[in-house]
Amino acid sequence: FIHLDLGIGGAEQLIINLATASLEKNTAVEIYTAHCDQTHCFDEVRRASSGILAECVNLRGTFLPDELHVPIVRKRLGGKALCSSIRMIYLTICAVLEHCLIRKKNHRHRGDTDTVFVLDVLPTSMPIISFFKHVFHLSGVSVLFYCHFPDKLLTRDTVNGEIASGTTMQGPKRGGGVASLRKIYRWVLDQAEEYTMTFADLVLVNSHFTRMEVQRSFPYFYSKIRHGACSSQNVNDNDEQEDLLSVLYPAINLDKFVPPAKSTSNNMGPIVSLNRFERKKNIELLLHAISHLKTKLIKAQTFQKISVIVAGGYDHRNAENVEYLQELKDLAEELNVASVITFATSISDEYRATLLQEALCVCYTPHREHFGIVPLEAMYAGSPVIAVNSGGPMETVVHQVTGMLVEGTSMAFAEALNELVSDPARAKKMGMQGHDHVKSKFGLDVFRQRWRGLVDLAIIASRGDIKKYCGVGCASMPLLTLLLAFLVYFVAQYISPSL
Repeated sequence: FIHLDLGIGGAEQLIINLATASLEKNTAVEIYTAHCDQTHCFDEVRRASSGILAECVNLRGTFLPDELHVPIVRKRLGGKALCSSIRMIYLTICAVLEHCLIRKKNHRHRGDTDTVFVLDVLPTSMPIISFFKHVFHLSGVSVLFYCHFPDKLLTRDTVNGEIASGTTMQGPKRGGGVASLRKIYRWVLDQAEEYTMTFADLVLVNSHFTRMEVQRSFPYFYSKIRHGACSSQNVNDNDEQEDLLSVLYPAINLDKFVPPAKSTSNNMGPIVSLNRFERKKNIELLLHAISHLKTKLIKAQTFQKISVIVAGGYDHRNAENVEYLQELKDLAEELNVASVITFATSISDEYRATLLQEALCVCYTPHREHFGIVPLEAMYAGSPVIAVNSGGPMETVVHQVTGMLVEGTSMAFAEALNELVSDPARAKKMGMQGHDHVKSKFGLDVFRQRWRGLVDLAIIASRGDIKKYCGVGCASMPLLTLLLAFLVYFVAQYISPSL
């Protein structure tokens, strides 16, 4: 497994679940990452608690920056997408070379096992695996890419692929003087993303919504993978051709979460938000909804009984995390709702589980979220979910049964909250129905069985496949792409530092 940063988030939880499912099949597992803070990671990779995957984690490239900066003047230049690609390439080279050394040491067993490289977030480094595979004659090597969402749709000016509009916190605006260079910079990275994705033997996505976005955003990739499916002797022409771009819903480890509380009390629990402190999570929507609840929908006496807990992943190294948290605190003061809101950063797994179990409801505010693991966690713990009626939650939350799907406006959220605040018994009933829903559709048992079948499909798809032989030219393509992006980036920085 090759993953940039083993922090606390949905992508990291997915990788851990995939690795654990593989480990339980008596498969040797290695995880390559550039960062794993032992105070800010899941228990499975925490050495102090003897996590099941702790010994599998290989830190490589920790010296590589997550964004460009000038140390002398301590000035950050940005370029996170570029730096992420560089780190991904370095991690991949380390993983492949170390794998080659292991194979050389055990050369007599070279043909006995299959090796699957699993990458996520960015596919930029996949041609390098193909290159080494053919240069070192590595049989039984396949590549699987998990696309959480196309990176080209996660730019500063968009919210998960849609032009940002109407939000109060979009971050710093960029000057128009370098607009053309900035477009070129993004175009280079976007083209690299689409082209390098074709080097995967199998591509997985987290929802049907994400699959539609991949098809729409990467027509070249989709035409190639469909052609590959149709021409393969191992894949059925009709039913299986779309399996090379398959949906694997993330799952939650049901054993890590307590079941719904057995108490018959209908006392009102806290309104909870669980998200990383990032602007795209749109947490200010909840704050505005609480303000509407206070000023327009309920009496002051009832409002004083309300408790709102805004919690989630927070990394002090991440400038956006730091800035956004402060913006939210300032907004709470401005809206005069700070007295009922508590902000909690980087909470423990135990506290997270307690919040989910005791919540009146969990408000999930991102717009066009790719999938969203939090709604599943909440429903399993017996809490109903109020979510924006777009993206992944439309596939996980059953409207008026396990929660509510509403328009992405503060008033719509406020009205949904008012229904549950006024009738906690109804919220409890929804939560119990959500528990049964998640248990039957999104548990780890279903997830593991599906994952193992997809790994087998990736291995089958890679056998006898000569279309991905790329030679030195194509293998160096990611490096040349990054070089071009570097040039464009620094020219833009010379003109204006606002790229």
